[in-house]
Amino acid sequence: FYLQALQTPAINITSVSVVPAVPQPRGTFYVSITVVNKGFTPVTNLQVEAKPPRGIRPITSPIYFAGQLDPQQTATIPLSFNATAPGQYNIELVVTYTDNYGNLYTIPYTVTVTVSNSTRFGPPRPGATPRPPAAQEPTSSWLYIGGAAAAVAAAVGGFLYVRRRRRG
Repeated sequence: FYLQALQTPAINITSVSVVPAVPQPRGTFYVSITVVNKGFTPVTNLQVEAKPPRGIRPITSPIYFAGQLDPQQTATIPLSFNATAPGQYNIELVVTYTDNYGNLYTIPYTVTVTVSNSTRFGPPRPGATPRPPAAQEPTSSWLYIGGAAAAVAAAVGGFLYVRRRRRG
């Protein structure tokens, strides 16, 4: 007498993001979907297929094959699109995978993308009131430079401390 326990994987979609959040017409935007295997066995043949509507064109293949995902691991799947016209669009995503026994699992998910009515390039519409450009956020490159300088100073200081301590 024996007992066999079938363990199934459990893929969950943890996040879906659109960058930029409001794409411009004729502009590129990216959809990033993150999944996690909450199960206790690996999944195989993990893939995401995007089914964009008219007005949205995929730039890269609309099918992304991620392969195997081990238990308690995450995978982030990038997809890129071009918005051809303003409007609100629903992009259907289908996550599929198989378990160790060859069973197929499917998770549908819909991402809503709103493409802006304005373009950044091109002349203003007749009768439109021009707006001054939005104030830009201060660049954070100085923050990175300062952090790098502090890290170098700490490393040099630590090296000199250890060197002085060995001599004395």
